[in-house]
Amino acid sequence: MAVEDVSFDLMPGETLAIVGESGSGKSTVAKMLRRLEEPTGGQALWRGKDLFAMPKADLFRLCRDLQMVFQDPTQSLNPRMTVWQLITEAWVIHPVILPRDRWKTRVAELLAQVGLKPEMASR
Repeated sequence: MAVEDVSFDLMPGETLAIVGESGSGKSTVAKMLRRLEEPTGGQALWRGKDLFAMPKADLFRLCRDLQMVFQDPTQSLNPRMTVWQLITEAWVIHPVILPRDRWKTRVAELLAQVGLKPEMASR
């Protein structure tokens, strides 16, 4: 069994980092939480609902709240997309996050937070 006896609690406002040796199951745990891999047992509760028992359509609605950051940047950032497209991609998929008329301002704010100028969005 690749992953066995994993248990953790994550409170609102907290961030979890899973650290371990190569092959220890870090990615498998993350993929199971997002149901990119199906678990063979156990449960994962998110706001009282079991992610493992949830229909995939319901799980899709949680994409904004439950996200993975891949170790390999080629899996995280598409080199064919502009910075603008990468940042706004979630807003395209989930339009309720931010009204389109606020995208330009928000992209500029996000770029400034990491020390980049707004004109970098077109790269």
